Amino acid sequence: MHTAVVAAAIRSRESPRAMVDALDPSLLTPAIWSELFEIFQLHYSADLPFLHPPTFLKPLRQATMQPPAIITMPEKPVNVRPPGSDEFLLAFLALTARFHPVIVAHHSPQTSLRPSNPLIASEYYACAANRPEQDGGNQSIEMIQAALMLGLHEWGMCRGFKAWVRIGLAIRGAQAMGLQYEKDLDDEPNSRSMALDSEAERMGLSGAGRNHSFSSSAGEGNAFIEQEIRRRTFWSCYVMDRYLSSGKYRPQMLHARELRIQLPASERSFLFAEKVRTLMLGESERMAAERSEVHGHRQAAMSSNGYQGGGYAPSSPPTPRQNGDDDKEGRLEAGADEGLVSRYIRVLEIYGKVVQWSCSGGRRTEEYPPWDPRSEHQKLLGLCHDFKASLPRQHILSPQNTQAHISMKTQTPYTLVHTVYLLCQIMLHREYVPFIPIRCKKPEGPLDPPLFPKDRYDVPHGFWEDSARQLFQSARSIMDLVQTCQEWNALVETPIV
Repeated sequence: MHTAVVAAAIRSRESPRAMVDALDPSLLTPAIWSELFEIFQLHYSADLPFLHPPTFLKPLRQATMQPPAIITMPEKPVNVRPPGSDEFLLAFLALTARFHPVIVAHHSPQTSLRPSNPLIASEYYACAANRPEQDGGNQSIEMIQAALMLGLHEWGMCRGFKAWVRIGLAIRGAQAMGLQYEKDLDDEPNSRSMALDSEAERMGLSGAGRNHSFSSSAGEGNAFIEQEIRRRTFWSCYVMDRYLSSGKYRPQMLHARELRIQLPASERSFLFAEKVRTLMLGESERMAAERSEVHGHRQAAMSSNGYQGGGYAPSSPPTPRQNGDDDKEGRLEAGADEGLVSRYIRVLEIYGKVVQWSCSGGRRTEEYPPWDPRSEHQKLLGLCHDFKASLPRQHILSPQNTQAHISMKTQTPYTLVHTVYLLCQIMLHREYVPFIPIRCKKPEGPLDPPLFPKDRYDVPHGFWEDSARQLFQSARSIMDLVQTCQEWNALVETPIV
């Protein structure tokens, strides 16, 4: 009897559909694929910004524009789907299926005993993507993207360790392909590329750094799109690494000082295939100008010595020269022109440092009191302050800006930028608020060691009150942001939110 009950419980959490029908075109019509793409853009376009909308939607739009006589003649539905391997599309479905009522009802029909369960649909596609026959022999951009999507799915299912391991495999694959290096930014391009190629051959990776997510014909627009997709795939690895790495037993795998790759271009440049330059993580405009000057001198010296770059396998395909002298390398997107996804990665770098500080002991590891500029607490608050001060007016958190970004469909990176920033504030200020302040009439610092008694420390006037005020204001701001998005039916539903 007990076995039968357990078996019934397991079946209630599984889809009744066969795995061989995972990409059934009668269910996954072009219209359904287009709706799933909109779902992906709403919830995951900042964490996984590598999908290029025109490229993904092109075959779907072409199918919907076919004459009725052509699309109704076959006995079975025509298999029209977005570009990508089965594994890639199944991983995409693992993230998006739970939000689509038609797919949820297909995999978890409502009965008199239980309602439809959206998680059953997502688990079905995740299991299909994880089948042994889906494992590819050679590493590729698509395989890395699929692993990232499945890792995010595992995290959303509260399987943090499994997600961390899967993301780790995706990061190693990206590193083996050399995605963390770009030709124009690499300090020693020839030596590093030769090492990557020889190592890739030993690992059985064919053409390291040259497999593309989407094939395209020659042309400056397509070349930039492929370059940006590869770049955004690597930064997706970075985003997931910052979210899932914490504490002693889950160390971060990617470090800004070791990366030689520019930040993602703005969404506008990505959509219109406009070649642009951006800063590297942790780099200022002045540092970028100095780096560009040094690189120009190095290139001139190498050319004068007859070096033509032979043997270099660039992380990204070179983009042909555009019209105009200033377009040879593309305009610089920095300052007010910097894209929101780029800013999101910047605030995640701060978030990673705050998490490391908190997991390593927080205030208990500090040598100086929290108001001292030499304390790590103050340094981290300074990074947060500088980031907030760098935001242009249209990206500052306010009800008007939130509504404007929702109207422009840019609320996903906007919401995540401010959510992560506010979480940093909460973690930093919560450290010095008593866990249960039942003996306090007002904020007066921690009640357990290390303490800061007034007879030993010259506490600045109003320091504890101001710290507590910022803590609760940050929590209130997150609630207001979520409420506004809910009212506009545009809430980003990712694990961090």
